[in-house]
Amino acid sequence: MKPANTKSDDKLVRKFDWLPYLTGILTVFILFAFLLYPISKSVISSFIKSGETIDFANFTFYNFERFFISIAYRKAFIHSMVVSLAATLFSTLLALPAAFAISRISMPFRNVLLSISVIPLISPPFIGAYSWITLFGKRGIITHYLQTWFGMEMPSIYGPTGIILALSLSYYPYVLLIVQGSLAAADPFIEESAFVMGASRWRIIRTITFPLVIPSIAAGAIIVFIKALGNFGVPAILGGEYYVLPTMIYFQVHGFFNLNGASAIAMVNVLLTLLAILLMSHVNKGRGHVTVTGSTRRAVQINGLGARIFANTFCWGLLLIALTPHIMVFYSSFAVRWIGTLFPTEFGFDNYFRILSEVQAPFTNSIILASSATVICVVFGTLTAYTSVRRRFFGKWALDLTIMLPFVLPGIVTGVAFLTTFNSGWIIL
Repeated sequence: MKPANTKSDDKLVRKFDWLPYLTGILTVFILFAFLLYPISKSVISSFIKSGETIDFANFTFYNFERFFISIAYRKAFIHSMVVSLAATLFSTLLALPAAFAISRISMPFRNVLLSISVIPLISPPFIGAYSWITLFGKRGIITHYLQTWFGMEMPSIYGPTGIILALSLSYYPYVLLIVQGSLAAADPFIEESAFVMGASRWRIIRTITFPLVIPSIAAGAIIVFIKALGNFGVPAILGGEYYVLPTMIYFQVHGFFNLNGASAIAMVNVLLTLLAILLMSHVNKGRGHVTVTGSTRRAVQINGLGARIFANTFCWGLLLIALTPHIMVFYSSFAVRWIGTLFPTEFGFDNYFRILSEVQAPFTNSIILASSATVICVVFGTLTAYTSVRRRFFGKWALDLTIMLPFVLPGIVTGVAFLTTFNSGWIIL
């Protein structure tokens, strides 16, 4: 009797291993159908007049000409650049001292501080915008207190000041977490060797520490810029008549239902995003600093009393200010009677009972949409991770780049792409 050829059977099983091919095909299909195709159609629609069919004969720069000729659109473009750059600058200036203090100065509960610092990132920025109105609006708590007791007139929270304030305090943790992680991973022996050789603390920071984290600073700053550039909620609440590109996109969609015009504005937003990424690449070019060490210990901590007082005061104070809107939302949610007084005169759970009884539909929709999105993201994220990491194939870099598009592109741009693509046809979302 001829013995079974187990080696041939094993090769046959491996040859017909369908799982990698199935996951790869499914991943590519989903990315194309719900990401690449909508974005491509939005790009094409930006070159077509509203109401006309997508055809090469209808190709025109009308939407872009209208954008750059219109004073309102030019102002919105300038406003977007102003608030995005200012928010990026202030977020970076706030985050750098905090990142250095957490990494290099002896302070208690640093891990707790880092954990709580994530809250502004996971909370929608428009919640902070609403709370700043409660505090600094025309009838805000702090505004009323300063006017009544000190006769001080506060500048209006509406306009660029309020937008920049809300965005800076919402997005500075991006820079903080990235730079702090870079500082924590740096080789401590480099700084210690410079200190032993007589270099001052300031010179070490200027010539060693800062150059090492420039790529991390650039990465965090670019993330803040992209997020601020595409943010709609904060300018919509605090902007007043100070319009930016996302609010102009909203007006085109909901005011005129001009998806082609909205696509053109979205493409301008995308162009600014790409320019920011190219700038980061240029800044980081030739700065691929890597420090390798066999030691896992933390860098020597600064224990001076003045340094510790500064670190704790600055870091915890900054976190308290950033969390003030969230604390205010929690506080005011229990206010039952708050009319004509500085603080509420009656507290209770009436607002929560009202939500459960009178506004069940929005509450239910939010829970369903959030839960569904979470499940889809987990399943698809696991699928793409398996395909990208476990298998080698041609064009893997293109897959990785495509997966990152939703994070790089502003959310309102993706929304316009979905409206343009799935407003009619075989799938209506």
